[in-house]
Amino acid sequence: MTAHDLVFKSPNDYLAAADREFAAGNHDEGSILLTQSVHCALAQLAKEAGKPAGTRDELREFAKWLDEQHGYSDGWHAQRLLAANGFDDNARYHFMHPDDIDLAQPPVREFVVTLLSYQQKQTLSHD
Repeated sequence: MTAHDLVFKSPNDYLAAADREFAAGNHDEGSILLTQSVHCALAQLAKEAGKPAGTRDELREFAKWLDEQHGYSDGWHAQRLLAANGFDDNARYHFMHPDDIDLAQPPVREFVVTLLSYQQKQTLSHD
């Protein structure tokens, strides 16, 4: 059974599956699942905020909106989304070394945790 055979309902489901895949040495599958964790977390927040998030472009726009809402002039949310999307791209094109994959995971995981904390705090406005 591969990770794609499972049904995930939350960003944490994706993170747990990504951890299992990375631990098993399946960098492609782990990368895809890590990216999906971020996309799932963003989509949940976007839904709460009444914003579209069905495509990568909409997720990018929502990440920029989060930057504005939380006062990040440096584009922190948008940069973390770009890093997450890099994992998905790497699964297709294999441009990252396994050591780089290991080093790049923590900031993406931190991003998911941050997004989940927004959900718990209900810090989004509906403007």
